[in-house]
Amino acid sequence: MTNLCTKVTVRKRPIKNGQLSLYLDFYPAIRNPRTGKLSRREYLGIYIYAHPKEKFEVQYNKSMLQNAELIRCQRIQSIINQDFGFIDHTKGRESFIEYFREAMNESTNYRNWENAFKHFCNYAKGECCFDDITVEFCQGFLTHMLKLKTPSGGTMKASTANNNFGKLIAVIRRACI
Repeated sequence: MTNLCTKVTVRKRPIKNGQLSLYLDFYPAIRNPRTGKLSRREYLGIYIYAHPKEKFEVQYNKSMLQNAELIRCQRIQSIINQDFGFIDHTKGRESFIEYFREAMNESTNYRNWENAFKHFCNYAKGECCFDDITVEFCQGFLTHMLKLKTPSGGTMKASTANNNFGKLIAVIRRACI
């Protein structure tokens, strides 16, 4: 759980060509959801003029600073959501399947995770975003696995289904960190 008092500030750093690079500064540092490491900065890839000389440069700077401020507000909302255990809905339409794949690739027990990932992809028909993850959807995944036929003609054992379901829950928890 991150600190509720985390402050997010838009800062500028000088770069080549008389421009400034905009980035977000987090204090205290927050955990990067992809790498799991603590991070103080997030570079936005937004550049403005250091010394605007013409009217359009001033207008451009103003517009880009507004965009950076909107991103800052989204990050604050994400931090608050994660502090209270809510799924970060600012991720919205991002692929949950890709997020699951990253978790699988980072695991030490790759083969076990790979089986859970394959079953989840089959259940989700290859497409699933963060907005699709609901309690009913997850319960449906467990029901789906319990009905699957094994090569020997039986159904999947409850312990195997529970193991695969546990991997899904682990990925969802990781998304909330």
